[in-house]
Amino acid sequence: MIHSLKRNIAISVLSLPLLVGSSFASTLFYDNFPGTSFDTDKWTRVSFADLGIGVSEGVLTMPVNGWHHFNGLKTNDTSFNFHQGSLTAIVDMVSYDEPAQWGTGTAMSTELWFSFGPAANRDNLRSSDHSEAGFAFAIRWRSDSRLDVYSTSGLFSSTDLEAIPGMVTIDINPTNFTITLEGSGAAGSDVILSDEHGITAGAFTDYSFIMLQELRGFTGVVESSFNSVTIIPEPSTYAAILGLLAMAGFLVHRRRMR
Repeated sequence: MIHSLKRNIAISVLSLPLLVGSSFASTLFYDNFPGTSFDTDKWTRVSFADLGIGVSEGVLTMPVNGWHHFNGLKTNDTSFNFHQGSLTAIVDMVSYDEPAQWGTGTAMSTELWFSFGPAANRDNLRSSDHSEAGFAFAIRWRSDSRLDVYSTSGLFSSTDLEAIPGMVTIDINPTNFTITLEGSGAAGSDVILSDEHGITAGAFTDYSFIMLQELRGFTGVVESSFNSVTIIPEPSTYAAILGLLAMAGFLVHRRRMR
């Protein structure tokens, strides 16, 4: 219920006009993938894969088809430094392919990474010391039907999931983060993971947002697909701003009535 309310606040924020001059925009980043290719003004592809990034009818797909191949996108905007203010990233997912068994039944996996930081490939996202990753975590779907969330950076332990999330929400600020995976728990409940991220402020100069799909096994083609990506200042920041503006308007109104 709390997450639903929070997400409704986030969605309502998206429709807000500029609040004060150009200081507070309703979104920092938004893409709902129109047209037939990804917007190169917004994204740069990061990949070790033979397949491209697909866009069709408002859906973006990131396919991979080989051992340790990866395919993804990194924002050209590098200003998403969560040490300078709270951020919320909202990723609307469509699907996430389960990998097949390989060889004599060895479990393979596909991993979907999300990151704020300068990382440009899968190895950096897996970095245990954040030297290239910044903040990063992955949703992993194994061919033994295990779906979990994990990070090799010690951010939180592997957590079993019941379903592919419909919406991934990442709230992050200078000290901690909360990840909400909509409808991924038992009986369709949200899965919420929170912890401190322990990343030193000023460690990087570039903070892009990254989505990257990796395949760990020869399984044919697997892919993730998405409807949209939105990055906004954390909703509570907007609530505070709106509260101040409302109070200012009330005081102006009272002054005029006198």
